[in-house]
Amino acid sequence: MSFVRVLITTVLLASIGVPAAVAQDQEELATGKAIPQMPETVWIGEDPDLQGDQVKIYFFWEPSFGLSRLAFPILSDLQERWGTERLLILGLGIEDLEDDDDKPYVRKWVIKQGPRIKFPVGVVQKNRLGKVWSKAVKEPFFFMVMTSGDGTAQVIGNPLSPEVEDYVARLMNGRFDVMSVLEGEAYLRQLQRYRETRDWMQYALIIDRLNNINPKVFAPEQLDFIVSQLTEQGNYDEGLANIDTLIKSRATEDPDFLGLLAERLAIDPTIPDDKRPLAAAETAAKESLAAATDAEAKARAMGRLAEVHFKQGKHDIAVTGARTAYRIAPPNIKSEFKERWVDMKRRAAGLPPRDSESDDATATAG
Repeated sequence: MSFVRVLITTVLLASIGVPAAVAQDQEELATGKAIPQMPETVWIGEDPDLQGDQVKIYFFWEPSFGLSRLAFPILSDLQERWGTERLLILGLGIEDLEDDDDKPYVRKWVIKQGPRIKFPVGVVQKNRLGKVWSKAVKEPFFFMVMTSGDGTAQVIGNPLSPEVEDYVARLMNGRFDVMSVLEGEAYLRQLQRYRETRDWMQYALIIDRLNNINPKVFAPEQLDFIVSQLTEQGNYDEGLANIDTLIKSRATEDPDFLGLLAERLAIDPTIPDDKRPLAAAETAAKESLAAATDAEAKARAMGRLAEVHFKQGKHDIAVTGARTAYRIAPPNIKSEFKERWVDMKRRAAGLPPRDSESDDATATAG
């Protein structure tokens, strides 16, 4: 999976606006650097609390630019999905009162939208943007800056990019950091080459280097490495030993990784069923569940354990676990757990995957 990621990482970063190298000019808006002070903003409605350490998206837009309107429902869905405690989206509508053709319109348009907009929106006068923000993009103003909790710019680009949702999710889970990605970019290219040439010794060395940079960011590469040990490298026993080591070492520092590991071992189609280490997968999933401290982490760990149980043939236990995961999941992710539960019920009954929303009633009734 992440070997496809190796191929597209640079493309994605470029398409969404992450540069190949961080700009050194302190007057430039750049990823990997703290964003400048937010421009003077007159908020429409209640002022948002800007002091939190949430992931933030600063969305600059102009009402006269049609694409701006398309971004609002997408960003509103993101805001509702993650909640204001974890994600804060700030809509900064640009007005230019020095232009006779432009009239104050941001407030009027936002009020007309009413409750359909789920995040704070304010008015910023173009002549008060400040030098850094003004230089960040050419008119029309339509771009976003996504920051981590410490205010570091992680992504700069188009809010309509299809990768935005993935970047938000990875930032939420500590699995994206632009500086780590840039530092590991050359290693990812080497990793692809060594995988293709089946140079397993060099492949293992590159995995170690990526883990030294940031094991959370490069977790997909670690998972791929484990699967390759079980299926391609001829090192099955070494792969099992590696899994055991990871369970012990990551139980405290990254228990969510153990859930990812368990699920990968259970469902990866490249692992033959007679070679699938389900006992180790179950141990990893249970360790992940035991370390979970909030409803979302517990739901994810329980859902992954359900996948392991299902693969073990414990269908009733698996369906019950998937149902419990759905019930305890917070509202922002409940729908994905309902989908997993319904799908598992169908699989347990020998039915094909659902292909319509009509099956939602089954989950609700269950």
